[in-house]
Amino acid sequence: CTPPIVLIFLVFYGLPRFIEWWPGIDVNGWSRAVFVILAMTLLFGASISEVFKSSYQALPKEQLEAGLSIGLTEYQTFIRILLPQAFRIALPNIVTAIINLLKDIALAYTIGLVDLMGEGNLIISRNMGNYSLETYTAVAIVYWVLAFFLSFISHVTENELNTEKG
Repeated sequence: CTPPIVLIFLVFYGLPRFIEWWPGIDVNGWSRAVFVILAMTLLFGASISEVFKSSYQALPKEQLEAGLSIGLTEYQTFIRILLPQAFRIALPNIVTAIINLLKDIALAYTIGLVDLMGEGNLIISRNMGNYSLETYTAVAIVYWVLAFFLSFISHVTENELNTEKG
């Protein structure tokens, strides 16, 4: 429940201080991308786990009982029967979380990681502030295209999974 920028700062500035207590671990050579990946994993790990938990709980208990009654182990029942159905239920929320992750990664430029937003800022600074509206518009269009592509793939996958069901 922390804002993404706060978590990025905590991981980028706080984690090295915490890790320096252990001898033999040197974080000075670590890429800034490692810290962004750690922060985003912490941020979205909780929400994705809740998505899967709710989709798993939405399945009828009879599915588990049916799998066990035909001789499957609990693991086999989960992998072969429950997980595909839970994935079908969770897919729209997973894609929404991935699109939010895509947007939140734009905050990585605040710690010096040059991503799409950081590259846009570098272009603006090279042009001494000129063409900032055009640059930010281009960055927004790229983000929109990426989000649209993810939504399209999700829609196609949902339709494919629903036709297999029927």
